[in-house]
Amino acid sequence: MIATIQSPMRFTKFAGFDANGDVFGNNDRVGIEPRNTFIGDNFRSVDFRLGRSFPFKERRSLEVLAEAFNLFNTTNIRFFNTVYGASDFCPFDPTAFGCPATPSTFREGSPNPNYGSPRAVFNPRQIQLALRFNF
Repeated sequence: MIATIQSPMRFTKFAGFDANGDVFGNNDRVGIEPRNTFIGDNFRSVDFRLGRSFPFKERRSLEVLAEAFNLFNTTNIRFFNTVYGASDFCPFDPTAFGCPATPSTFREGSPNPNYGSPRAVFNPRQIQLALRFNF
């Protein structure tokens, strides 16, 4: 059995456009927010292997294997959508570029409804069975 427990990954909150006018819009952070302030979720997974060998003759045997990965089928999120959609946080600066005229009810007041949602997840439970003939 292998149990893996990992602390949350951290991500950077991006504006989603060229907020500072330097021609590179993919790396502009929201306001004066430092890097890696978006905290993801913990990673938890249990992998299990069970096997049995049945000998036939002196040098021959049949091995039966059963393996399960992410045995408890825990949803582990790999990446989040970290595009905020405005140049500054709208609740603190409602006049910032990209902020809607009316306050948003999305996470942290983001104009992007997908901000903070999972973008990719790790594999769900996987089970495999095998027979191996050794000679």
